[in-house]
Amino acid sequence: MYQIMNLLKSSIHLLFVFDGPDRYIRFEHASKPSKPDSIRLLKDLLNHLGVPFHQAPAEAAPTCVKLHQLGIVDAVWTNHSVALAWKCRDIVLFKEQNRHRRGAGIIDEVVNKHDAVALLQQWDPDSSSLILGLLLGGCEYARGPPGIEHDVALEIAQRAKQLARTMWDIVKNDEGRLERNK
Repeated sequence: MYQIMNLLKSSIHLLFVFDGPDRYIRFEHASKPSKPDSIRLLKDLLNHLGVPFHQAPAEAAPTCVKLHQLGIVDAVWTNHSVALAWKCRDIVLFKEQNRHRRGAGIIDEVVNKHDAVALLQQWDPDSSSLILGLLLGGCEYARGPPGIEHDVALEIAQRAKQLARTMWDIVKNDEGRLERNK
């Protein structure tokens, strides 16, 4: 509630999107899955504060990205790295700092807005290597191998893309030779 009130006080208009009944079962990092009672209480709070919310048919993240692509929202506030895979352009992440302190709230958090398109151009992944990088680095659906951080995972994904291109070039160059040897 503290975060919601500070965002509203800052004239930020919110639209909450909740996972629907057909959401994927995903790996929950250190957090526990949301309980129905907690979701109901949050929806009641949002109603009392006049903050709109939407129930997605399945996963909330792709619904948020679609709302962004349609121009309904300016940015997507998420902790889901897979929003990159759905080509969300503007992603806002709140990185907790000193959350263990009593009374710590959004003031003690760092807000990062990312231009996902610029990030993706910098990393230059294709769809397959992006998914590989997200899975290796750990995301909502997979725990990633121990000791592999996101930057290492993205480097592996970039090299996998280069390997795939090299193998494709070899196959294309060998097609003529294979035809001649028949």
